[in-house]
Amino acid sequence: MNTKRQIVQRRIIIISFWLFPLTIYHLSPYIAVLSGLEGVFAGCLIVFAAQLAASLFLGRAFCGWLCPVAGLTEMCGLMTTKTAKNGRARFLKYVIWGVWMGSIILLFARAGGIHAVDPMYHTESLLHGFGRAIYFGVTGIVIVLSLVFGKRAFCHSICWMAPFMVLGTKLSRALRIPSLRLRGDSARCNGCGACTKTCPMGIDVQGKLADGRMDDPECVLCARCADVCPKKALAVM
Repeated sequence: MNTKRQIVQRRIIIISFWLFPLTIYHLSPYIAVLSGLEGVFAGCLIVFAAQLAASLFLGRAFCGWLCPVAGLTEMCGLMTTKTAKNGRARFLKYVIWGVWMGSIILLFARAGGIHAVDPMYHTESLLHGFGRAIYFGVTGIVIVLSLVFGKRAFCHSICWMAPFMVLGTKLSRALRIPSLRLRGDSARCNGCGACTKTCPMGIDVQGKLADGRMDDPECVLCARCADVCPKKALAVM
């Protein structure tokens, strides 16, 4: 599967990973907590709010097309062919997210609310000391989970950003906002199963197509299933 779209998609997420040392603090759960202590709406909180807003129209496309961790898991594919299962472990990230977000809200309340907005909050230490520790810690966790449980295991079970986009996607569906989504035509399906085999998130795409229920909170809209389908039964639109 080397369609032009997939080549572009892989290039973007791998470049995003190589830029991760520069963007990690704008995606950091730690900085969000630290900013809550001081009553500062930091750059990472701006990014998380933007992810939520964008997901109303784009679903989890960030996870499939821009996330640096997606680029790292793509590179982990050179060391393992195993794909993480779309199982019960996916609920763990919602527990982590709930505790984390609750803590941030309480910290802001304790600080007396938001006193300032600083997009570059604490980024001066990005490439020094603790910044390096965070970078290697996160990438190390992603690599270990990928090798033990399969690619995208981190995305399924631990990612603190995914719940923002899942929430936005569900809200979009509830409000019937036109948005990017995976669509299918079961009449065209020949049952080859190529779509399920190629899904990086371990989703049973063929099964969903047969049931007529294409929406899945773990779908990152990478379009690999659509591009590999010989009968063009799937499309992201």
